[in-house]
Amino acid sequence: MVMTLLISGVIMPAFMWLLLYSKITDQYDVTEDGEAIMTETKAEAQRYVFHQTIRSPFFWIYAIFSAAMIFSGACSVNAFGLGDWYFSL
Repeated sequence: MVMTLLISGVIMPAFMWLLLYSKITDQYDVTEDGEAIMTETKAEAQRYVFHQTIRSPFFWIYAIFSAAMIFSGACSVNAFGLGDWYFSL
């Protein structure tokens, strides 16, 4: 049960984010002369995406709820030896 919660709550979203994060490439614009100029490097774009992800309230809401879900599942199968304390609540 705990593995199911870990896979659905942490591993799969992290894998999807890393997959999309790795697809970021250098950004180019074409001038009026027909020349391609780099407007943003891959590192700059990845840094921007990372900072925006950390600043997003949805990221923190998801992190809190997934941590609570995983902790609750771990306690319910007595993974920490807290079964008596958890079930007495």
